[in-house]
Amino acid sequence: MVVESSTHRRSLATSRLLLGLSLFGLGLVGCSDHTIVGTRHKSPDTGVSDGTTPDDDTDPGLDDTSDTSDTSDTAEEEPVRFEGTLDLASGDWAGERIGELTAFQPKVDLAVADLDGDGAAEAIVGAPGWLDPGDHGAVYIAAGPLSGSGLLADELRIEGGDRIHYGGFTVDVGMPASADYPVLAAGSQLSVPDVFLIHGPITASDSFTTPDGWLHYTSTTGAAGYAGRDVSWVDHSEDTWLLSGDPLALDGRGAVRVHIGPFTGRLDQDGIGSIGGPTAGADDGPPGLSCHTATTDASGAPVVFAAAPGVDGQRGAVYRVPLTGDPSALPVELDDASADDRVQGTALGEMLGVFDDGWRCLLETGDITGDGIDDLVIGAPHADLEAGAAWVVDGAAPWGGGSVADSPALIARVPGDLPDTADTPGSCDGSCVGYGVGVGDWDADGVAELVVGRIRDFGAASLVWYGPVSGTLTPRLGEVGSPAVLIKGSGTEAQFGDGDGDGDPDLFLAEGAKQYDPDGTLLGQGGVWMIPGL
Repeated sequence: MVVESSTHRRSLATSRLLLGLSLFGLGLVGCSDHTIVGTRHKSPDTGVSDGTTPDDDTDPGLDDTSDTSDTSDTAEEEPVRFEGTLDLASGDWAGERIGELTAFQPKVDLAVADLDGDGAAEAIVGAPGWLDPGDHGAVYIAAGPLSGSGLLADELRIEGGDRIHYGGFTVDVGMPASADYPVLAAGSQLSVPDVFLIHGPITASDSFTTPDGWLHYTSTTGAAGYAGRDVSWVDHSEDTWLLSGDPLALDGRGAVRVHIGPFTGRLDQDGIGSIGGPTAGADDGPPGLSCHTATTDASGAPVVFAAAPGVDGQRGAVYRVPLTGDPSALPVELDDASADDRVQGTALGEMLGVFDDGWRCLLETGDITGDGIDDLVIGAPHADLEAGAAWVVDGAAPWGGGSVADSPALIARVPGDLPDTADTPGSCDGSCVGYGVGVGDWDADGVAELVVGRIRDFGAASLVWYGPVSGTLTPRLGEVGSPAVLIKGSGTEAQFGDGDGDGDPDLFLAEGAKQYDPDGTLLGQGGVWMIPGL
């Protein structure tokens, strides 16, 4: 479950005033430098909203030809929306870097949540490779209402310490009924404990060595475990659950464990039960179930989606696990899963739903069709020689058990456009479409937007399609099925929340890689950006 947050470095009134002035100055509220198509604001030629022409794109996979579809007849019906190209390196539109990392991060994770209940969200950035001598990791918290462009190292942060390595490997925020404020869960790798729980409000920097609650898994056989490899919350009709993924559990089958509150002190390591990964076949690697996400069905009961990247010749498979909310429904064994609750990757080595055996988890839920039921977005950056792909499947319809490409529940697909011709697996030298996925209702029309990230030298970008979506989409602008918005400079993490406290959803992007301009000049070490909603 995602909630939202902040500390007052600037008053809400001032933040709103400056936001309004910046939008007016950039032409998003009627500046003559821009064409208004219906109620959508758009540059007439390039889609760049400051009235200038951007430099030629050095990535041949990004085509800056804008969509010129006529929406003038629906001006009173459509919400206000961005369209065109935004370059984070140039500060186009109202996109602003709200925090910069101090060093290159091989992995980042992002949550957006109101940790102190003041109505403005914090940006919470997990940086497990924070480059101190021990790779202890850190979680940075940029406090809302959000503005400015300082170093994340100068913001609030939770640091690692002795016996803690890669803290902040994954982050999520939940609102248990037993807590007065939201609770931050931060997973780690190679740490003692494995998962750290920090209760809000968080008003000062601290250390992972003094958490309010923690999860420390100890195997009775002495086997290794990564019990903090992935964490998430789900708030359902009966309770709030904390889920933790461990790819080494059950002799490599992996497991997602379910924990209940109160979320203080040391939690029961086994929780109230688990979802056990499938058994490996003759041609499989370790299934490695760990990456997961969760939502609720129409009745309010929890539904867990989990990826096992090692099965089916490392095609990988994603499972849907409907639960009742009653602990008696656990444990669940995925060997018993129905075919209609399973899809697999399209080719050997695809590892559907993850990057690099679970280094990044690529499953997100949201109502992309507008039917009131959450759908599932699955990233597959290793597909097609790392050209990559992303898939949207119906959250409730039968999945069929075969390839995701042939699933009767398939709603939309985003194929990659640039394979890695050198065939160097794991390098992401192709377009790696699906390296990031996000879902959220940016324009507040009741239907979620689809965000798909791609990552490539001088070509990282986030692609945004306004919901509802269907059919075959393309990562290129100016073609049938093209994204409404192409955001250059970040293709890793995308989340939504109200970061400026004005009541409208904002889009947050986080990137750990170094940022360059088209000439190859280093602009920064990565960070987090917020693009305010309108």
